[in-house]
Amino acid sequence: MAVGESNQKARAAADYFAAGFWLGVSQVALGFHLLYSQGAAVIYYFALVSVWLAGSVIALVAIKSKVNGFYLGCGCLLVLMAAFIAARLEPFGSLSLLVLLLSGLVQGVFAGWFLKSRIACGGSVSSVMLHENNGFIFGYAAAGALLFFSISSLDLLALGSGVLWVLVEALAKRGSEKP
Repeated sequence: MAVGESNQKARAAADYFAAGFWLGVSQVALGFHLLYSQGAAVIYYFALVSVWLAGSVIALVAIKSKVNGFYLGCGCLLVLMAAFIAARLEPFGSLSLLVLLLSGLVQGVFAGWFLKSRIACGGSVSSVMLHENNGFIFGYAAAGALLFFSISSLDLLALGSGVLWVLVEALAKRGSEKP
């Protein structure tokens, strides 16, 4: 295997891991805000996971893998931020529940698109799933640990890891467009 090919595989693995990390942190943050703003009923967490999975299916079926990840990532960040704000400003309200579940749906759409797009770009299913799932588990664990210390830090980690992913995606696309 050539050095260039090895570097390309390492960059791809880091991309998969970073997206999984962002998704894991986001799911914990959304889950916490849902419990905080609606009460600790397990039905709300099940609703979050259900809309997340529905978003993934929607992306796999209806969204083309060629969709620009930069714009999709920016949309996810905006809805995620709106969910955090709505949960704090309107606890136990219908609007906060709607925005939180909408954010879960949008994050699920991102997750489904990400898997579809990376596999379409030549990534093997097993490699994409391995690194993305490892990132998700690591992000979930890191976010769960932050719940003991600071919810604001958890929000910043969710938004910061999303911003970082979007910036790297934009740079990668820009670099691939140069002759």
